[in-house]
Amino acid sequence: MKMGTFQLGGNPCTIYGKPSIKSYYKALYCGLQSKRLHKIPKNIINYANFRLILNNNQIQKIMKGDLNHLSNIVKICLEENKINKIQNESFQRLSSLKVISLRGNKIQRLHAGMWQGLSTLQYLSVDSNKIKVIERATFSSLKSLLHLSLKSNKIKEVREDMWEGLNN
Repeated sequence: MKMGTFQLGGNPCTIYGKPSIKSYYKALYCGLQSKRLHKIPKNIINYANFRLILNNNQIQKIMKGDLNHLSNIVKICLEENKINKIQNESFQRLSSLKVISLRGNKIQRLHAGMWQGLSTLQYLSVDSNKIKVIERATFSSLKSLLHLSLKSNKIKEVREDMWEGLNN
């Protein structure tokens, strides 16, 4: 049986062992909010149109390779974690991704290369971080972007070169 939705957020349980949770990760939507996760789980099965919610965890960084196993994902929410670093090309293999929400983290800088490979991304939220600097051509690889939200950050200057390469 293929489960459509699996939500575990808000429960006081701890997740143990890869074999015991792999069957739950066959869902098209997986909510693992408030589970004290320190990194993105590697044992999630990669179904088409998959949505992953990892809000309110302890994730501090997204490194190149952390998401490679999720090539069919269409939405990822990493809200209210402690993310302060996103390595270049971390999203490189997520060619189906349409939505990323990174609201409420500790990101201070948006840089060219961090969104590499996200040509289908339509919605990007980095609200309520600590963003001060947005480098030149940061959004150049986001050819399908329709919604960008940068609310409640520490941005002091918006320069024309930030948008370099955007078609919209």
